[in-house]
Amino acid sequence: MVLKESRKILLILIIGLFFILGLTLWKKVLTKEILLKEPISFKIPSKEILAPEPLTFLIEKETESVLSDEEIIKFTNYYREENDIAELNTNQLLMEAAENKLNDMFQKQYFAHISPEGDDAGIILKEIGYDYLVVGENLARGYFKDSKDLVDGWMKSPDHRENILNPKFREIGVAQREGKFQGKEQYLAVQIFASPLSLCPLPDESSLSQIQEKEEELEELTKKAEILRGEIEKESQEEFESEAEFQVVQDKIKTYNALVRRINKLSKELETLILNYNSQVNSFNTCIDNF
Repeated sequence: MVLKESRKILLILIIGLFFILGLTLWKKVLTKEILLKEPISFKIPSKEILAPEPLTFLIEKETESVLSDEEIIKFTNYYREENDIAELNTNQLLMEAAENKLNDMFQKQYFAHISPEGDDAGIILKEIGYDYLVVGENLARGYFKDSKDLVDGWMKSPDHRENILNPKFREIGVAQREGKFQGKEQYLAVQIFASPLSLCPLPDESSLSQIQEKEEELEELTKKAEILRGEIEKESQEEFESEAEFQVVQDKIKTYNALVRRINKLSKELETLILNYNSQVNSFNTCIDNF
């Protein structure tokens, strides 16, 4: 009888020791928490449009004028180079946009940056699929001796000159044609300047998707861990009537600790993803601020 009681006491002591060790491990792992930063949002480009008052040349036609898109771009870049400003690259989408603007003005017989329907250069670029940071437009009508005469006329106008020499612009498209406008044969000319949005690389969308997926997984694991923790705390306050009951709690403690390790590992991965994503966003926002 004494031996039986002694064995019972010994069993209780062993169970108590294992419980204390298990509970200590549970508490130790539980304290490993990581505070995560939230993904920051990137700025929406203001999409600035620079459109000075259209320029009319009050010169009567004397001789046959010969203008070319290539020459207009050449002399535009000549003045930029003369002022230590990087040359503009010809962009086919901008060439298309300039041509569309030119045709629209002849067809609807208006001379303005905004069409009768309310379309401006920004809308024209959107329609042809050119996403921009900043856009500018120069318009001219009348007669010009040649392409240089046209560009010189724009350069004599402070606002048009500002567009031509604007270092924010990286690309150009032009169009010109002689035709009947408001009852008179004359030239209409269009310059469209722009910088594409691609100059400021957008943050990786897949990174944001990964962040969202891991946040959902982390939330689910945390809920499971909290439920399990509540069960362990409740059951650990009760007396164990058998080793089997003690083992059930021990298994829950092991499961809980495994969950916490997964949570901590996932938290570190998430933290790294967020830091990398935020770095991309900051770079994009800085680029936007410089335009």
